[in-house]
Formats: sequence, C-alpha cells, structure tokens
Amino acid sequence: MKHQCPAVRPREFRSRESRTGRALPVLALLVGTAALVGCTREDTSTAHPPGSDRPAETRTVGPPADTFAADRFAADTSPPLTSPDHRSTPAGTDTTTTRPVRPLRRVTLAATGDILVHSRVAEMARSGDGYDFTPLLAGVAPLVSAVDLAVCHLEVPITPDGRVTGYPTFSAPTELADAISEVGWDTCSTASNHSLDRGPAGVTATLDHLDRVGVAHAGTARSPSEAGRPTVIRTPSGVSVGHVSATYGLNGFRPDAPWRVDLLDPALITSRARAARSAGAEIVVASIHWGEEYRPEPTEQQKSLAREILSAGEVDLIVGHHAHVVQPLGWFSGRPVAYGLGNLLANMPSKTGIGAMDGVVLEIRLEEIPTGRFRVTELRPHVTFTDPNTLQVRPVDEDHPAYVRTSRHLRAWKASE
Repeated sequence: MKHQCPAVRPREFRSRESRTGRALPVLALLVGTAALVGCTREDTSTAHPPGSDRPAETRTVGPPADTFAADRFAADTSPPLTSPDHRSTPAGTDTTTTRPVRPLRRVTLAATGDILVHSRVAEMARSGDGYDFTPLLAGVAPLVSAVDLAVCHLEVPITPDGRVTGYPTFSAPTELADAISEVGWDTCSTASNHSLDRGPAGVTATLDHLDRVGVAHAGTARSPSEAGRPTVIRTPSGVSVGHVSATYGLNGFRPDAPWRVDLLDPALITSRARAARSAGAEIVVASIHWGEEYRPEPTEQQKSLAREILSAGEVDLIVGHHAHVVQPLGWFSGRPVAYGLGNLLANMPSKTGIGAMDGVVLEIRLEEIPTGRFRVTELRPHVTFTDPNTLQVRPVDEDHPAYVRTSRHLRAWKASE
C-alpha cells in the first residue's frame, strides 16, 4: 500500500505490492496460530525444542471465528475478545451529529511483538557477505500480508556504521529493514529501552533504512520537526490509520534532545494521537514499551496507564511490548489493550518453558459506526513459536506447548483483576 502522510509530512513510501521483491513461501495456518518473538538478554544455552473494506469479499486471516478466538478464548477470558458492547459509541465521540448515510467501512490490522536481534539471530541470518532475515520471518508473512495494515515493533536500532552487535547494546544489520518490508509490515514502532543503544546515529540509521524500504515509523525522530509530525498511513481501502509509540525508559541512556525518543506519558500519547487525528487519522494505534520482563500478568502501572490513555478517547487500541512473554488482553472504555505480544524474533531458548520463544500476531478487526469513528469489534490472537534451533518463526496448533502457554497467559486477566 502507499503510505500517505499528512500534508505537513510529505514522504512517499512504496506500496506493499511494489515492496515485495520476491514471492514468500505461504505457510498454512493451523487452527488460528501465529506470532512473534523478543527479549533483551541473549540466551546462549543449547536449544531443546519441545516433542476491508469489501462487503462482498471478507478477508479471512487464520481460522473461522468459531474455532480459536471465539470459542477457546472468548468463553474463558474476562472481558471477552469481542467488544463488550459492539453497538455502543466510543468514548469521546460527538453523538450530536452524524454523517450522511453511506456504506460503513471495515478494516483489519495486525500487530506483532518484539524484534530483537541477538548475536545468534544475526548469525542465523547470514547469507553470503550479508544478511537475509526473510527466511526467519517468512512464517508469519501470510498473516501480516493478509490484513490492511501490519504494525511491527522494532526494538533495536539498525547499525549506523556496519558494526553488528547483540546484547546489551544492540546494533542490527541494515538488511533487517528489507526483511520487514518484504514480509509485509507497513509501519514499525521504534521507541523502546534499546532505542539509544547506538546513540542518535543509531536512531538516524534506523529511520533512514525504514524510509528506504517504504516502511513508516513512530516513536523516535531525527529532528524536532519530524518529532512533531504525526505518522498517518492510508490503507488500500482508504482508511487512514495513525501510529504513535512510546517507551518507559532508555536503559540509563540520556537522549541528546527531548524529542529524540517519546517517553511513556499519557498526556504526550494523547497529544500525539490528537495530532494524528487532526492530520486525517480515523483510527489511532498506540505501541507502548512497558511492564516487567517475563511476567505474564500486567502490572498495576500498566493497567492504570492503559485506563488513562484509552479513556481519553483519542487512542483506539494499545499494543504492548517489552515483557518478552505474552500478556493478557483487556478493555477500557470500550477500547482494547493487548498488554504484551511476546517475542517475534529473539534468541532465548533456555526460557522456552516460560514462553520467551512464544508470541502472538494479533489480528484486529474494526468497523465504522454512523458517527464516522471506528470501533474494534474483534481480536484474534494467532499463536507462534520460534524454533530454538533454526530461529524460524512459525504458526503452531493447539497441541503445541506454545499454544497452551499462550492460552494460559491470555486468560491471566481474570487473576490480575
């Protein structure tokens, strides 16, 4: 798709079709599965893997609604994965006027977890004199390419000088940006605790390479003017989506300027979201780097922040990162929060048992309501697992341990409330 920014931010991005340089292997989805991987500290232990807007054409990502999402989670999760009141009006909506009657639009999004290039991840991506991360990520391509807009979380900076490093200060090969584009992501959040691992030069290199491959970004900036310009992506169906991103901290690094990385502040996120709406966004997604590592339940701070951000009425949904394990799904003011999507790509085989090689590709379905605003109507978590031997991400079925672990983590909302 063409990434069309508001008039104040004229940048052209190649369409999804033109960005795809080669055909990717299509992996059959198994009972609604797929996801991602991430974490900070590299695990060097030995791996031991276990035993649109088209009423006439409905896009189907994963299994039919009566399998994985609707029955297995909606019946056991509180609140349900479907919107608590599909007919109600989102908070902050002006109900005094309505637009002229016209067909109401639908849009599907997908959000994925942390992309964290440990040293072994880079080694597995080695190809000739360079790197190719596409084989590691291709397993989720059918999911991220099937929706109208796919959102990734790029937790690490891209190298500004050719030096590739892993934990504790990351610096990923430039070819990572090519794989992100080729597999099908349209925008990436770049605000994380590792954003400044390579300093301002790393921020610049990361955004330069995402620009080069036609992928939008949010959360970090190369200049004050860029920091003030909202990221708004126009989907092929004509719906404009705003993307904002923020992080709880920077691992002790001090930014050279306050605008370099957006830090987690509900007022700032609301302001960024409002600016995106002023620039034409009809939906706003917030990617937030927060929580405690390896904790499947959201912290009280996460819940408090989610409530404050969503109740302000400018952000339509929150997708969370940093915990490196899947966390539950919840609702505030009729709007969903996915506290943690797990890891999309990382090297943590010794933590397989607690879910550090598991992830979720979260499919989000939204429908327009008569006021012109959009409302989330369904969340479909597709479970994935990263093979500790090959580091290839693949969807898994209900018999896989990752599926069982993720099911348990998604249901943890009951215990956490």
